[in-house]
Amino acid sequence: MREHTSRFGELFECLVTQEIYRLNCERELDFKISYWHSNTNLVVDLVLSRGSGDPLAAIEIKSDTQPDTMDWKGLIAFSSEYPTAQRFCLCRSPHPYKASDGTDVLPWLDGLEQVALL
Repeated sequence: MREHTSRFGELFECLVTQEIYRLNCERELDFKISYWHSNTNLVVDLVLSRGSGDPLAAIEIKSDTQPDTMDWKGLIAFSSEYPTAQRFCLCRSPHPYKASDGTDVLPWLDGLEQVALL
């Protein structure tokens, strides 16, 4: 399967989402897992919270190796409503970095461990 196809991206997103669900159950993290959709059709793939409080984290999943702020417009919009939530982009980047808007861009395996520490 070619890496730069929409099918590859969809499968990668499923893999990372399933791994977060697995960690949540296996380590008894007690996350409520949902997604966020704005009235202007911006989306955040996963929102993690506990109880009825504000979300702990918003996660965008990208199969790219060098995503940028255009890839997570939903996270930026989400942060205007929930400024205390941590923002992550889990991707296939070989190295972690912090984007200019403050989003933590992490290799997806590192990101799973970071999520487990919330």
